[in-house]
Order: sequence, then structure tokens, then C-alpha cells
Amino acid sequence: MDVATDQLDLLIERRAEKNGEKRPEEVMYAESVRAYNARRLKERRAAWYGYHLAQAERLRRRMEGLVAFHEERAQQLLQEGTST
Repeated sequence: MDVATDQLDLLIERRAEKNGEKRPEEVMYAESVRAYNARRLKERRAAWYGYHLAQAERLRRRMEGLVAFHEERAQQLLQEGTST
């Protein structure tokens, strides 16, 4: 029985190759790979999105502190210049 099944599979494969067709298993595998890659791409994009939002917030907080420092220092220098 196994020999007959193997021969039948071989006949189907050869006929499909001649007609340029893919075996159902190949089609299913290719679709599975496409779906996996699409899901991974979506996950990576979501991760990068989160990273960039968090980085922007960190930079915003840091820059606000620097701006405040420089404004305060400028005000101090202005006051020192007018008091002499």
C-alpha cells in the first residue's frame, strides 16, 4: 500500500511540475510564511512605535529642564549686569 501511495504522490508531483502548479502543501506553507512574516512585521513596528514615543518623552523632559536652566542663568546674568 505504501508503494502505491508513493507512486501516486510522485505521479501527482510530476504532473503538477509540468503544469507549473504547486502542491497544496507548498501553497499552504508559503501562505503560512507570509502570514508569519506579516505578523512579525506588525509586532516590530509596534515595538519601534513604542520606543520612539518613549524616547520623545524622555527628550522632551530633558530639553525642558535644559531650557529652564538656560533661561534662569540668562536672567541671573542680566540681573548681575544691571546691579553693577
